[in-house]
Amino acid sequence: SKEKTELINSRKEYKNKVRTLFGKGQIYNTTLIGKLTTLLATKVMNLDPFGVGIEMEADKPNWYDSLNGLPGLIGSSSAETIEVLRLARFIESVLERHKDKVPCLVFPEEVSDLISRQMEELLPVEDTMEYWEVEESLRSEYRKRVFFGLSGREKEIRVEKLVAYLKQVIEVFSRAVERAKDPKSKLIRTYFYYVAEDYEVVEGKVHLSGAPIVRVKRFSQHILPLFLEGQVHYLRVLEDNNQVKALYDAVKRSPLFDQELEMYKVCASLRNESLEIGRSAVFTPGWLENESIWLHMEYKYLLELVKKNLDRVIFTDLLKTAVCFQKPSVYGRSILENSSFIVSSAFPDESQWGRGFVARLTGSTVEWLHIWLILCVGRDLFFLDSANRLCFKFSPRLPEWLFTSETKKIPGRGTLAGNSFAFHLFSKTLVVYHNPERYNCFLPDVGVVHITAITDEDKRIEVKGDTLVGETAELLRAGKIKEVSCRIDKRG
Repeated sequence: SKEKTELINSRKEYKNKVRTLFGKGQIYNTTLIGKLTTLLATKVMNLDPFGVGIEMEADKPNWYDSLNGLPGLIGSSSAETIEVLRLARFIESVLERHKDKVPCLVFPEEVSDLISRQMEELLPVEDTMEYWEVEESLRSEYRKRVFFGLSGREKEIRVEKLVAYLKQVIEVFSRAVERAKDPKSKLIRTYFYYVAEDYEVVEGKVHLSGAPIVRVKRFSQHILPLFLEGQVHYLRVLEDNNQVKALYDAVKRSPLFDQELEMYKVCASLRNESLEIGRSAVFTPGWLENESIWLHMEYKYLLELVKKNLDRVIFTDLLKTAVCFQKPSVYGRSILENSSFIVSSAFPDESQWGRGFVARLTGSTVEWLHIWLILCVGRDLFFLDSANRLCFKFSPRLPEWLFTSETKKIPGRGTLAGNSFAFHLFSKTLVVYHNPERYNCFLPDVGVVHITAITDEDKRIEVKGDTLVGETAELLRAGKIKEVSCRIDKRG
C-alpha cells in the first residue's frame, strides 16, 4: 500500500540520518556531579504504571539476567527504584555540604530543561498512572532531543533549585519503595510485570513496524515471588538499626531462608510462574537460578548485614553460609573455591543438598573479600585527620571463635601464639591480633588498644591505641611494614 511504502521510505531516511550523524561532533565534558544528576534525571522518568518499579527500558532485567523474559512483559524492578532513591540522597548530601562554596552548577541545556519540566509537570503528580503518562511524554521528547547528540549550549542551575528538585525525587521514590513492601511480611517485592487491561487505538498513528499505536487506559499488575535481591538493595537505604534487625528476622521467617541448610535462597518458589518470565522458571527448583543458594547474591546480602554491624550475622550466619566453613564431603569441591550456586533443599534429590556447582564465573569472590576486609580491619581504613595527616585504623569485627586455641606454625613466618588471628594485609604485611581474653571484637567496648609495627628495615614502632598516624600510615600504604601486632582488650 501507499502508506506502507511511505513508512518504509521514512525508515530508510531515518537510518541514513543516523549513519550520517552518529559519532560526529565534539565530546561533551562535564563534572562527576553533573553525570550523576543526569543519570538521576533520566531514571526518574522510568517508574512503572503502578509507581513501584523502574521499567526495563534497556531490554535487560539488570542483575537477575535469568528473568530475561520480563522486559517483553512490561517488566520492572524495585531494586532499581531503591538505587534511584539512594542516588538522590547521596547527591543531596553532597550539595548540602558544598552549597556555600558552589552557588550553581552547569548542565547541557537539554538536561537543565528536563529537570525544570520534571519539577513542574512530573514530580508534583501523585496518581501513578498519570505520572506514567507524563513521564512517557517527557522521556520521548528528551530522547528525540539528545539522540543525535547535545547542542553544546549550557545553562546554569542554582544549587538551591537542585536541592529542591532532589527533595521532590526523594519524596516520590520513598513512596515508591513503600509500595514495594509486602503488607504481610514487610519484605521488598522485587519484580513485577504488567498487562494492558483496557486501551484505545490512536487514530492516524502507526509504529515504524506498521503496528497500530495504542493508549493504555488501565494495567493489571503481576507480582513475582520474593527475591533476595530486593532485600539487599533495601538494606542499603535503611539507617535505623531496629529496621535492619526487623528485615533480617523477616527474611529468616520467609521462603528465602533455607531451613535445612540455614542458608539464603536467591528467590522463593517460581512453581506457579509462567515460562514467559525467562529461563529461571525452566530450571528444577533448587537448581541454578531457581530457588537455589546463588552464592553471589547470598554474599551480597551478608555483606550488607555486616556493613550494618548486625552482630548476629557475624557470630552465627557466616559459620553456616561461608564456603570456607562448609564440610568438604557435603560441598563436593574445595572449600577454598566459591561456586556459582549451592543446591538448596528445594531440589528433589536430597543427596545433592549443600553441594556446590560452577555454571559459569561467579561474582561472589569480591563480596567475600569485602566481608573479609571489614571483619579483619573495619570499614574505614585510610582517612585524613584534622591536621590533614594520613591515618590507618584497625577496627576488627572478628568473633571469638575465629581465634586460635593453641600455638600454630605459619609457613615462613614462625609460630602463631594461642588466642591469635593472623592475615596478610595488601598481600605484604602480616597482621596478628592477640586476644588473650577471647573477646568478641564487634562488641562496642572491645578493640585494639596497642600496636607494634616492624618496618622492612627492622625498625620497631610502638603505638598506643588503634590508629597509625602520619609517616607510619604512609609506610603501611607503601608496603614497607612487614609485620603489625595488635593487642585486643576492653577499652578504657
